[in-house]
Amino acid sequence: FFNDTAPTEIYTEQIVGSVRCVQETDKYYSSFAVSDTWCIPLNQFTDIVQQCSIPDDKFMKLSDIDFNFIATNSGEMINSPLNPKNALVRHKFMEILFRLSEDKYIKSGECSSQLLSLIHI
Repeated sequence: FFNDTAPTEIYTEQIVGSVRCVQETDKYYSSFAVSDTWCIPLNQFTDIVQQCSIPDDKFMKLSDIDFNFIATNSGEMINSPLNPKNALVRHKFMEILFRLSEDKYIKSGECSSQLLSLIHI
């Protein structure tokens, strides 16, 4: 997923440092889902990104976030009740954070590397 020249260890340190926060966020918002699976549906994910001020109507719009949500969920062909089609399980939640950080901070020119964009998100 990364195409930076930064060593993998640097990414690992940044991800490991943020995992607890991501897990707690995932657990909190997954508790609102009307499902037997711990997952974050689109409406809850929209609440998360709006509370974090990710959409700014200049470089990142809600339609861009919806596009990333669909792209993240369309990657797996496995149809499983533990991996709902229209919601994010924990590993997909982490993936969409990577996607959003790249779209918002690298494409806008605010950051020059994926690592810096990940730190900003």
